[in-house]
Amino acid sequence: MMKSTDVIIVGGGVIGSLIAYYLHDYGIRSTIVERDGIGSQASGGAAGLFNPIMPSGTPEFFTEFAIESHKLHSRLAESLISETGVDYHYGPISVVRLAFSDNEIQEQINEYKRLESLSLNPRLLNGTDLFNYSEWLSPDVKSLLITDYEAQVEPYQLMIALAQSLEKRSCRLMTGDVIKILTNNTGSNGIKLKNGNVLYADRVVLANGPWINSFSTYIGSNLPIKPIRGQILKLRTPIKLPPYWISYGKGYIAPKLAGHVIAGTTEEDVGFFRETTEEASLSIMNSVLKISPVMHDATLLEATACLRPVSSKDNLPFLGTIPHIPNLYIAAGHGKKGILLSAATGKYMAQLIATGTADWDLAPYSIQRLNSP
Repeated sequence: MMKSTDVIIVGGGVIGSLIAYYLHDYGIRSTIVERDGIGSQASGGAAGLFNPIMPSGTPEFFTEFAIESHKLHSRLAESLISETGVDYHYGPISVVRLAFSDNEIQEQINEYKRLESLSLNPRLLNGTDLFNYSEWLSPDVKSLLITDYEAQVEPYQLMIALAQSLEKRSCRLMTGDVIKILTNNTGSNGIKLKNGNVLYADRVVLANGPWINSFSTYIGSNLPIKPIRGQILKLRTPIKLPPYWISYGKGYIAPKLAGHVIAGTTEEDVGFFRETTEEASLSIMNSVLKISPVMHDATLLEATACLRPVSSKDNLPFLGTIPHIPNLYIAAGHGKKGILLSAATGKYMAQLIATGTADWDLAPYSIQRLNSP
């Protein structure tokens, strides 16, 4: 048996790609095996907003992990864009949240106080303060909550930059359908592909998003991770919108630096059915028009859909080892926060794989939490 590589990573989304990226810092060779193509699933089709402040009630350790990843992405963008020349438009963006009713205004006031207590300097506008936004804003809006701690990227361009960087780092990128995890008396030692090919390695990482349960035999049980379809519209607008991510409920309008606008989104539990639907497009456009009536004259350029790997147990990803199979690791279930959380996941999973420990506590994300009530 000849070893093909040091680490095999099953799944070529942003999570698997950044694990491989950071493993290179330890001199470890990786092979990424992806069924369709690097970034061809949720990673390449995401909206690309980095909002590290989780909703009220989220465990503090998860918000801290998101903030850490947000910081890492800032440094990653500088080095990755410089290295590859691929500008994936990483940069800060303000988020404007709308309120139409008195109840929503009260919710905004409560959120304003929470964000202010975190020293995030939110702004709450109403009355005549809304005049500056009247060119594009619905006249029915009563209040705006504005924050400035977010950032955004073009996810597809990010994946192109990562793919180019990984090639320079001697990471092998393969297309293939993994059907079996190979094990011996020391633990996991390779994979078998549907075409019959076999690859051997010292360690194997499962980072294949909502398809993670195709390996439930090795994990020990089905994980509470399921695909949730999110649909997004790409639009050309009749007027130039301000450089804000404009949000109401689950709907948003986001001007991108490339010149178009994206609008979304849906959260649909429809299994692995990825196709776009006219019903969803109409629903998104209704949300868009509620936010900004001038979007009535927008031109639809493209409708897309992706399957987000959502953890239905506690909305936390699964990170770490598979305890009963040495040298087998998991990194999956990041939901709508996959792009944001990818940098910290990549860095600390790589450190765990390379050294046996991570500087960041990954215990809260272990699959062993499934054994607790």
